[in-house]
Amino acid sequence: MGNVSCYAVTETLAPGLTPSGLAANSVWNPANNTIVWGPYLDHQPRALTYELNGPSGTYLLVGQVSFDGHPSTATGAATVSLNTAYAEEPTNFTTCVTVPISYTVDIDPAPGIIVVDTASGTVDWGDGTQAVITQPMMTFQKYYSIASNYTVTVSVNWTGHTMTASTSGSGTTTDDVLVLSSCDGPVITSQPTNQVVLAGATAQFTVGASSYFPMSYQWFFNQTNPIYSSETFATLTLPNVTVDAAGSYYVLISNAYGITNSALATLTVVTPLLTSVARNADGSVSLSFEGLPNTTTRLWATTNLALPDLWQPIFTNTSTTANGTWQFTDTNAIHFSERYYYFTTP
Repeated sequence: MGNVSCYAVTETLAPGLTPSGLAANSVWNPANNTIVWGPYLDHQPRALTYELNGPSGTYLLVGQVSFDGHPSTATGAATVSLNTAYAEEPTNFTTCVTVPISYTVDIDPAPGIIVVDTASGTVDWGDGTQAVITQPMMTFQKYYSIASNYTVTVSVNWTGHTMTASTSGSGTTTDDVLVLSSCDGPVITSQPTNQVVLAGATAQFTVGASSYFPMSYQWFFNQTNPIYSSETFATLTLPNVTVDAAGSYYVLISNAYGITNSALATLTVVTPLLTSVARNADGSVSLSFEGLPNTTTRLWATTNLALPDLWQPIFTNTSTTANGTWQFTDTNAIHFSERYYYFTTP
């Protein structure tokens, strides 16, 4: 730089571009798209470097230099080309080891901006084998023999062109994960269990099953009668059951590679009964009931059935025998000539 005492450099970037990795003593001003280096109060040579980020394309480089306060035009490369790295969308799919995998490599770094002319590279299947990329778009078919997870790595170099310049990308890679399972049908992990419910209540049967693939369920009543529903369900819900719903239930579970059925589960529907009523010598009333085992029940009473009828809870039962029967003596009945009863859960 001869006898120069100080200098500064200004680079003006095209709109839409931003710099990164700026060399020391530089300032980026996004308001006017300029990078300023210096001023440097000496005449030492320096490499003023930076990286560009932005849309793919070819852009002019415009630089200005000031030597001891006197402006001049910077010389060097007149244009710069930006290439978006190859970034194929991940596939990340689950499949069966006996099914061939169709894997597509589509090298399209900037649709509508860069035209890819040639490509080369490899597809590493993650099992020690590779396929060779020779075209910008190729579909490979691959068989795996062992169920496992495989990381597929695509490494590619390519060359292409824009409207005004040639361009290229090198060393770009992307990974996919292929999850391969054995080609088995569903496996039942928990069976539906027997249910005992009161008439009018809701009954539910639930099955647990596992599979790498989507499963569908078809429930049956009394082994031959399918229960149709628009939903795919692991839980069968039966609202407001009647005694006609009592019987056996099971489910067929299927996926693309097999089918299995659950064990039978029985639904017992109990109609609550007041089995006996007797007035005792002292005027009290003894009542016997039949309901569900281990179910809380509540006894109600009134002395007048004419509206408005005033039913009052007089006893809550929390313990029954194994067959759901229980008894109660209403000692307050001695005060009334007539007494009416019913019970609920709870």
